[in-house]
Amino acid sequence: MFEYKIKMAIKFVVVATVCTALIGTAGFQPSIKNTTYEGEWSNIFGPGSFSDIMVTDTGYLLIGSTPVGEGNDWNGRVMEIDKNGNEIWNKTYDKGGSEGFDNAVKVDDGYIIQGATDFNQYGEWNIWVVKIDKEGNIVWEKIYGEHGEYRPEDMTGTKDGGVIIVGNKMVGNLSMISLLKLNKNGEKEWETTYYYNPGLLPPHAKGVVQTTDGGYAISGEISREDATQRNLLLLKTDEYGNEMWNKTYGQDYYNIWQGTIIETSNGGLLLNGMAFPTYGSLSYTYLLKTDADGNPQWEHEYHGRKRFGEEKGAGIANIAEIPQGYIFTTSTEEVGKDGSGWLVKIDKQGNEVWNKTFGNMYGCGFSGSVVAEEDSFVACGYWNKSAWVTKCGDYPPPKIELTYPRPGHIYFFGKEIMPASRTLILGDITFQVGVNDPLEKVDRVEFYVTTKDAYDKEPRYIDYDPPYEWKWNDPAIGIRWQYRIIVAAYYGNAGGSEADEISTQVINLGLT
Repeated sequence: MFEYKIKMAIKFVVVATVCTALIGTAGFQPSIKNTTYEGEWSNIFGPGSFSDIMVTDTGYLLIGSTPVGEGNDWNGRVMEIDKNGNEIWNKTYDKGGSEGFDNAVKVDDGYIIQGATDFNQYGEWNIWVVKIDKEGNIVWEKIYGEHGEYRPEDMTGTKDGGVIIVGNKMVGNLSMISLLKLNKNGEKEWETTYYYNPGLLPPHAKGVVQTTDGGYAISGEISREDATQRNLLLLKTDEYGNEMWNKTYGQDYYNIWQGTIIETSNGGLLLNGMAFPTYGSLSYTYLLKTDADGNPQWEHEYHGRKRFGEEKGAGIANIAEIPQGYIFTTSTEEVGKDGSGWLVKIDKQGNEVWNKTFGNMYGCGFSGSVVAEEDSFVACGYWNKSAWVTKCGDYPPPKIELTYPRPGHIYFFGKEIMPASRTLILGDITFQVGVNDPLEKVDRVEFYVTTKDAYDKEPRYIDYDPPYEWKWNDPAIGIRWQYRIIVAAYYGNAGGSEADEISTQVINLGLT
């Protein structure tokens, strides 16, 4: 009896004190679980990451890199999987130093792969091009570059059966954009360099595409005249690499780092970049649509979803055109500086149709290209330091809302007491989650707790059936800083997740 009175006294003092200091929902319906979607899957394939993916006769070809041993060396990696994500063959390629592959072009009897290696007498990076047959066996390989860094950035096939590579090359003490044309046997046909802004930050190329007129469009970045910010650069050449024109695009008080480029079905160009405020820390994905002459038609910015706290940054995207518009993949920053893969579908004018987030609390991202098929998308990248590929359907994600407790209220052992300027939980509480899931794809809801110093890698609780809820009764004290309770609904078979959260002050002595 004495112990009970002490507990009740403590409860009364705490709630009275805090209430004195503080004195100021959508209709989600639970859904029936049904996770069947035969076309979706998600697989990881050992350490490393993937940077490119393309369709083959039997499935998909994946290009990337894998670490070697205990040091910092890497090897190039190519593997083929079937339509269901099962491995067909998997090979690594070693030139003798540290190397990796970036992307590939499909040819009649195999693939031409572009990468980089530091295997030369100076230990500097050079372009490494390898042709393999359809089983991954090397047909020929060549290195381009001598003394001085020569880093490739992008490669695409050309109408004559060869390839074009854009990169960045050191010429003496100058860093220049380089355009390198190879024939189908990897023999150099011509090379052109471009340099701007003497005395300022050098230009940097990122993407290249052959345009309808037979020439090339190069995307990159360039310093502004005052050298304070970076702008997008679009460079147009003829079929021999001779410059026809160049244009820059930017925003006041924003840097825009370079991204990839594609030619659209109407003959225009779509560029992307990663933009961030000059004095800020969060980035966002930036898309710019132009006509064939580089005249802007529209521009949009896409922020990482508001998850696990404040709005998170989004990186440089990889884009593919689809009949309804475009699809792009990238990564968003998450709590603890981990990340998630982000897939965004937009219409022809750049307006968002839907976006999906993939991953868990260990950190992952889409660092490679995306394949668009009739009713699905295949994206690749990394998952907790492993190479990752996932296939998801073309449908909008479910919606999740943490419906109880509500922000800006005081709760006393699970009961809502009064509105307040901040959320305060006294004693235990049961978190309730509403899920709007018309396609019935949600598999489970996971509950996490984070603090200012740490966050859960594993969920505190998993609920597989609606109504989704969890009673939290762990001892916790958080007055000067807040706890953040995160709820994540995982759906489908591709690793998709949607999340919501609440930040709250907590006093729970764990006496009940």
